[in-house]
Amino acid sequence: MKKLIILTALFCVVFQSDSFGCRKKKRKKAKASTTQTTNSESKSSSILIVSFISTGSGIDFRTVPEFEKDLKSFNISNSCSVIYEIKNWGREGERDYCITSKDAKCLAAYTEHIKSAFKSNERILIKENGICRE
Repeated sequence: MKKLIILTALFCVVFQSDSFGCRKKKRKKAKASTTQTTNSESKSSSILIVSFISTGSGIDFRTVPEFEKDLKSFNISNSCSVIYEIKNWGREGERDYCITSKDAKCLAAYTEHIKSAFKSNERILIKENGICRE
C-alpha cells in the first residue's frame, strides 16, 4: 500500500512538472511573437540611436544636458517634433537615446546636425536606422 501511494505521488509530481514546462514554452512563444512584431515595426521606421558609452571612466556626463538642450532647441528652431526615449544599459551610466520623428526630413536634418555637433567626442556613438534596446 505504501508503494502504491509513493508511486502515485511520484507520478503526480512528474505530470505536474511536465505541464509546467509546457506552459513555460507557450509563454516563450507568445513573447517571441510580440518581440518580432516590435522589431519589424522598428525596422520599418528610421530610428537614430545616440549612445553615450564609457571606456572605463564613465560617460561624458557634462555633454548629456547639452545634448538634450540641443535637441529641444533644434525642435523649436526647425518646427520639428523629434522625440527621444532613453534606454539605460550599463553600470557606469551608459545609455542610448532612441530618436524618432514622424517627419523623415526633420530626422535627416537632425542626424546631420548632431553628427557635426558631436563629431569630436569619442564617447558618443551615432547610429542611423538602428534598433533600440529592450
